[in-house]
Amino acid sequence: MRARFWFTVATIGAAVGLLGWGAFVTSIDAGLAVPDWPTSFDSYDPFNPWPNWWEVTPILAEHGHRLAGALVGFLTLILAVWTGLTDPRRWMRRLGYAALVLVSFQGLLGGLRVVWVSLDLAVIHACTAQIFFAVLAAMAYFTSDR
Repeated sequence: MRARFWFTVATIGAAVGLLGWGAFVTSIDAGLAVPDWPTSFDSYDPFNPWPNWWEVTPILAEHGHRLAGALVGFLTLILAVWTGLTDPRRWMRRLGYAALVLVSFQGLLGGLRVVWVSLDLAVIHACTAQIFFAVLAAMAYFTSDR
């Protein structure tokens, strides 16, 4: 359980970075710098969607937020499967599955916010991020030695 605790803490660290990155995207008004979803500039290549995209701050911010979100989603998938396979507590397994559902919902909300150009979805996206963070924090607490 100690390894899973530290993996959860690492996932929280990545999620905190993602939350901060999302705040940066919002503060520089870059949420629509990449105008399409699920592609980026009609490209499925996550690392080269636009020539020199890393040199344009709004595009770097928005596309980087998408890449960071994918990383957090992948870490959460691993955490949910690991918890589901190894934790004897049913409620803890459900917490892991809830984290996976929330992070998936986050990705969907972020994408739909771009497609529908909806400020309401942006607010829901931000609020859901905090709920996701709270679920991860609970998972860390309940896997710690306390």
